[in-house]
Amino acid sequence: MKINSLRFKNLNSLKGQWKIDFTQSPFSDNGLFAIVGPTGAGKTTLLDAICLALYQQTPRLGGINKSSNGLMTKGTADCLAEVEFEVKGQEYRAFWSQRRSRNKVDGNLQDAIVELVRVGDGKILASQVKKMSGLIESITGLDFARFTKSMMLSQGQFAAFLNAAANERAELLEELTGTEIYGLISEQVHQNYVMSKQQLEQFNAHAEGLEILPAETIAELEQQKKELDQQLSQQENEQKIIQRQLAWLEKKSLAHSAKGQAQLELDKVLKQQQDKEKQLARIEASKPAEEIETNYLAYQQIQQRLNIHKVQLSTLLVEQKKADEVVAQQDGIVVSDKENLIQVRCQNDEAQSLLNEKIIPLDVEIEQFNKELESLHTSTQPLLQSQQQQVQQQQIVVHKQQKVQRDLAQSEQYLISNQHHANLHSQLPLVSAQLQRLKPLQETIAQSDVGHKAQQQDILEGQAQLGQQDDVIIAAKAKQQQQEKQFFDFEQKIIEYLTSIPDVVELAPNLLTPLSADVIESGLQVLRKQYQSYQQQLKDLDLLLIQERRIEDLTAERNRLQENEECPLCGSLQHPKIESYQVLNISITEERKRLISQQLLDTEQYANTIKNLNTDWQQLKASQAAAHQAVINEQQKKALLEKHQLGLKLQFDKNVQVLQQQLQDFQQLNHVIEQQLQPLKLSIPALDQLDQWILKQQKNSTQWQSVTSSQTGYQQELQSLELQWVHYDLQIKNLNEQLTDLDEKSQSSQKNLMDKKGLRFNLLPEADLTIVRRQLEQSLEGAETRLQKSQGQLTANLQQQQNILGQLSSVQDHIHQLAQEYESLQNQWLQALALSPFSDEQAYLAALISVEDKQALLVLQQTIQHGIVKQQGLLDQAILTYEEITADTQFQPSESWTVFSLTQQSDEIGSAIKAISSQQGEIHHSLQSDADKRKRQEGLLLKIQQAKVSYDDIAYLHSLIGSQKGDKFRRFAQGLTLDHLVYLANMQLNRLHGRYLLQRKESEALELQVLDTWQGDEVRDTKTLSGGEGFLVSLALALALSDLVSHKTKIESLFLDEGFGTLDSATLDMALDALDSLNASGKMIGIISHVEAMKERIPVQIQVTKMNGLGNSKLESQYAFVSPSSVTKK
Repeated sequence: MKINSLRFKNLNSLKGQWKIDFTQSPFSDNGLFAIVGPTGAGKTTLLDAICLALYQQTPRLGGINKSSNGLMTKGTADCLAEVEFEVKGQEYRAFWSQRRSRNKVDGNLQDAIVELVRVGDGKILASQVKKMSGLIESITGLDFARFTKSMMLSQGQFAAFLNAAANERAELLEELTGTEIYGLISEQVHQNYVMSKQQLEQFNAHAEGLEILPAETIAELEQQKKELDQQLSQQENEQKIIQRQLAWLEKKSLAHSAKGQAQLELDKVLKQQQDKEKQLARIEASKPAEEIETNYLAYQQIQQRLNIHKVQLSTLLVEQKKADEVVAQQDGIVVSDKENLIQVRCQNDEAQSLLNEKIIPLDVEIEQFNKELESLHTSTQPLLQSQQQQVQQQQIVVHKQQKVQRDLAQSEQYLISNQHHANLHSQLPLVSAQLQRLKPLQETIAQSDVGHKAQQQDILEGQAQLGQQDDVIIAAKAKQQQQEKQFFDFEQKIIEYLTSIPDVVELAPNLLTPLSADVIESGLQVLRKQYQSYQQQLKDLDLLLIQERRIEDLTAERNRLQENEECPLCGSLQHPKIESYQVLNISITEERKRLISQQLLDTEQYANTIKNLNTDWQQLKASQAAAHQAVINEQQKKALLEKHQLGLKLQFDKNVQVLQQQLQDFQQLNHVIEQQLQPLKLSIPALDQLDQWILKQQKNSTQWQSVTSSQTGYQQELQSLELQWVHYDLQIKNLNEQLTDLDEKSQSSQKNLMDKKGLRFNLLPEADLTIVRRQLEQSLEGAETRLQKSQGQLTANLQQQQNILGQLSSVQDHIHQLAQEYESLQNQWLQALALSPFSDEQAYLAALISVEDKQALLVLQQTIQHGIVKQQGLLDQAILTYEEITADTQFQPSESWTVFSLTQQSDEIGSAIKAISSQQGEIHHSLQSDADKRKRQEGLLLKIQQAKVSYDDIAYLHSLIGSQKGDKFRRFAQGLTLDHLVYLANMQLNRLHGRYLLQRKESEALELQVLDTWQGDEVRDTKTLSGGEGFLVSLALALALSDLVSHKTKIESLFLDEGFGTLDSATLDMALDALDSLNASGKMIGIISHVEAMKERIPVQIQVTKMNGLGNSKLESQYAFVSPSSVTKK
């Protein structure tokens, strides 16, 4: 990845729009350049702009969004950043901008606008923040964290990796290189191992829990099933014969009932015909009236039409009178409108004469005076504006004079009060380096002390836990003994209850053996068989009671039976069982049922009690096992606690020795620093405020130098401001004289204008002649329009009057014609009535039937006739069906078999079939269940075999890299990454200085140490390096991290921000030589620094200059950006 150009606007102190093209000279000729300028001028802002365009955030401020933008220059309403970069030969442009609402300085921040464009074809790849961030990382292979560690090493980042603790270094390696995936892999392997182990255990448990039947039992069940199939077939054949006999009796009974019902329905229809005879006679009586109905209807219609026309005639006579009145009134309106038009035309001629002769000449003179005043006003305005500008400039000069005088006085006072700051510039770098070494020592001691106290607390807590664990074990053993006693007592209770149940001990002799789940199940099995036996007996007794009660209910009917008389139910002439039915005694059967019901309830109560006792017994058994296991668990916990306590004591003794050595080293270094600070009259600051203290002293040093150089500038600026004030004063006096002359001319012209306007207003108040002429034209047009409307209305009224007269004549003619037709039809009706059997019109109307009534009577007549035919046919069909059934004797039972006896026999066979089917179902269920279990067992055995292979594989992998928190594989990967990083850093150290090499400590996982090749390969801790040595090693690590992070993308641009201030001249030369070699390898390298020696060694520079008194900075003029639209406008 290579940065080709940078454009930005209004960021931090750099106000305005700037662009740096790194593809052009001098950057294309020499890839090593420096960004230089005083502290606080805005050098780092250039790097902020690059980060902002690419990632919408900066190392110093983090994310920039709608709620927070600390980068926008104060007093501006918008800002932007744009970077053109190249990856693998393809150029891209990343753009970011943000503005305030309404482009006002105090407006609310708006959403940022982002854009990623492919330069070759101008295609917009992304215009949303989230999508653009993903594309940038995909194209470059760098997210923001990797970018700031590989291409842009910002302030304070050089020594971050070198001085980090082991855990922090592990996190940093994981963040930079993405090795977190190895921890996830290790965790996933552990999870897969646990799941595979649990699955294998579950399969084994399921396989052990399947109980299958022996082969002998299966053969016995198959034989039973075959015998039951034969019994079921025989019973079903007998059931079919009885069912057919019952169906024959039922059909015969139904046919006999249908025959009687058909005869009843026929009699009902004949009775209805007799009842409706008078209503049906009206149909014949209405026929003479229907013959003369046509004459009557014609006579009525002509009479109605004649009446309607007479009403229309009355209405038209009234309308004729109203029309005559309207015509007379409208004729008067037309005469009035003609007179008004003549009067309006006379007034219009007089007004036009006044306008042409007097008003128009006055308007011409007024317009001339207005132009003259406007010309004077136009000449005055530039003079007034110039006068105002000159006064403002003079006031600005006065304010600047006052400010410069104050600044000059303040600088003199500062130099007097802070004379001791003069030596800070030369002494501060050495002191700062020593203090930086002191801080990590103190932090290490503090951490060790905290660990020391925590270990003491852990030992005390461990001793307390051991004592508590002894109490827990004693309590667990007591609870175990109590559970065993309760379990033994409850077993005796269950055995006593089982032996107290009648017949159970005789039927289940194994109750005398020690109690177990099988023993209890045997007792329950005995009770289940008794319960099923009692249930079957109750069903038999219920069926017998139903039959006896049915026989008893038919006693009255049996008493009416006589020998050789037909039975009304079955039609038999013989009644052989009358005597046997007389001896039934229902009370005996009911008493048997009551006793069996009581035995059934007792059996059910015994079974429920045993189930409840079994549940309680199982719970006590589980509690006893849990109590035993609890004792074992607590004893194991105690052993673990004792082992842990021993390890804590050994580690505590070792850490005490380490802490004492650390305190001794800290005291020696603290004494050296105090001796260095004594000449500067400073004391060692609190180490948690060390960075603020160093910044404060740097600020004091910089301020002393700045104030010293500023005094001469203030004195020269005062002289220049005095000359400017005199110049502005002469200009203001000259402008005042010109303004006085123009004011006198303006007053004279204004007086003449007012005189002419007064005369014009007296003649005509209305100022606009166009409006006056329009009003005169509108008045004339209105009078003409009113006359035309009134004349048109008169014409319309006359037309309406003629229309009414025409309608009146037409209606009168129709009435005459209808009167003649009415007389003719009336005579025809009277002749027809005289020839009919009716005496008068009333008699005719009484005999006439309406269409609806006649239709209803005809429907009734047809319904009755159809019903007679239908019911006669049903009666004939019922008689035929009865005769056919009695003639078919194939399934006719013998006369001794009744419906009751056949039903009883059918029910008995049905009960036998149900019993056989139930036994078949139990056998089928047992065989099917055994087959299913065998099939599941085969599947489980196959699954167990497969799960065992999978478990062996994952168990081996788990032993290599698996761990619950992912530490095993992650540490291994981080160690490999650190080894590679050390190799890359040593290559950079070899370029920088051949004296030092980095290597990993063998005793600790991710710790580093330095090998001094000039001192016989002496091994040194990284904390003992001096400021210059530490910088060289940190720079080598930073460059190595850059190479390591950029594993996906070749890094062709590198920016270094500060870090050179503590180097002596020799070390600085080595660092610059190393950077020169990097530049020679093709990398473009930008260095931000205020070190003078750095400026001398690097000829290509970007100067950032502070602007006095404005708080802003600027770049050199060649970097100022002018947009193409601005050039076009100029």
